[in-house]
Amino acid sequence: MLVGDTHGDALTVKRKIDVAKRIGGIERIVVLGDFGLWWGMEGLKFIEEINDYAKANNVQVFAIPGNHENYEWWNAVVEHGPVKAHGWAYVASNVLLSPRVHDFMWGGKQFVVAGGAVSIDRDYREEYRRTKGKRIWSPDEQLTDAEVDALLATRFGNGVHVDYLLTHDCSNRTPFGHRLKPDIDSQIHRQRVDRVIDGIRPDFHFHGHMHEKYEWGNLVPRDGDPHWVYTYGLECNDDMWSAMVLDLKTGKVEWTSILLHNLI
Repeated sequence: MLVGDTHGDALTVKRKIDVAKRIGGIERIVVLGDFGLWWGMEGLKFIEEINDYAKANNVQVFAIPGNHENYEWWNAVVEHGPVKAHGWAYVASNVLLSPRVHDFMWGGKQFVVAGGAVSIDRDYREEYRRTKGKRIWSPDEQLTDAEVDALLATRFGNGVHVDYLLTHDCSNRTPFGHRLKPDIDSQIHRQRVDRVIDGIRPDFHFHGHMHEKYEWGNLVPRDGDPHWVYTYGLECNDDMWSAMVLDLKTGKVEWTSILLHNLI
């Protein structure tokens, strides 16, 4: 199951676990950034609560990094914590975090992660730090040009087939432009996502961040060999279109809106 931004709301994550149990056969839930690894005790309590619930329901919760993350803690877990065979790092027994750029195989399918985004409210977050003494913004929030360059220098930039790309931010080419942040930093960051898409040409691309449902196809050319990339943007928290299920055996992609609506 793929899930949009959860923003530190443990009840949102627990409801997604309930949906996964109702559907059956779902062992992994992946949050597409803005997970909820906040600063201080708030983040600790969030991780503990969802870990206990995931463990009781025999589900693992995975998260890729967004922009509203405590990157100091996130990076420490990724760099120094216990690491699962597929490259995910344990922050708890049933909760795992991804490096910002990451590749792994599940069910014979190739996944690539390129997380991060721009916080357009960072001025407010910096002011909050100055006035309240509590940090709620990490400057290390963006996918960098160096990270994109390094990814495209690997086998993925040389024609290796990628089934699924998971990002937090969206493409600059998104046709539903009314939700695209117009500031220059956001535009540049979306261009980095486009460089990844053009370089690895995944079959499917899934993202959060925009808090709005998107479905569209992008024809990516390369050396006269065009390739369709199908993109899905997910809503956030308990919104109607905030979760999807991937069947890795059949390749089927399905929204879970009706089930979510019935549970909320």
